[in-house]
Amino acid sequence: MKRTKIGKRFYGTIAIALLLVSSFLITFYVFVKQQSLDHSLTVAVANNRASDVLKLLEAGADPNTPQSAPDLSPKTFFRVLLRHLRSNRPIRSTTLLHKAAAWRRPDKNKELKQEFSERHESAIIIEALLNHGAKVNAQDEIGATPMTLAVSYRKTEAVWSLVMHHANIDLQDDRGFCVSQWLCIVGWEYPVLGGGGRSEMRNLIDTAQHAPPGTKMPAQFLPHEWTL
Repeated sequence: MKRTKIGKRFYGTIAIALLLVSSFLITFYVFVKQQSLDHSLTVAVANNRASDVLKLLEAGADPNTPQSAPDLSPKTFFRVLLRHLRSNRPIRSTTLLHKAAAWRRPDKNKELKQEFSERHESAIIIEALLNHGAKVNAQDEIGATPMTLAVSYRKTEAVWSLVMHHANIDLQDDRGFCVSQWLCIVGWEYPVLGGGGRSEMRNLIDTAQHAPPGTKMPAQFLPHEWTL
């Protein structure tokens, strides 16, 4: 009788142990698979490969995968660290959307057609990230949003997508600059013919803010090479 009870306890313990090990292995497999997807998505965004980004997002990659902070000067680093201690916000808060909005190939000798082809790929990536839940108003290490980066790099197609997904143009970075200030800093704020003294980029932002959901960017704002 005692042997029977001991045997039942033994086999019960083995069953519980196997169940725990199986649960751990399944959880570990899911974790590793997710990490692999997220890493692949980071690489695809960094290399401006729209088709790969779309496939990985459909497979379950996280569009809000945190990215490592860029190289900062000591002065900037300590300012960011101080702000982090005061606000309890993570220092490394750059997102894939930031990287996509600021993406530019360093090759200055590329042909114009190649440049606009790559900008088109970048626009597809930004729209895909937003459609899969990327945080449109996320702020990076120095408080910049994807919107301020898109304005800084003069990427009209990125600005349109971000505004259509309710980007906040009034958020300020650590220097107190919002989108309106960046329009002046990068030279976008200049009068255009028939615009009533308003800049082309500001007209684009206003048009996007009042456009119905899903509206495509009007041809008047597209780079000329895209309309050929």
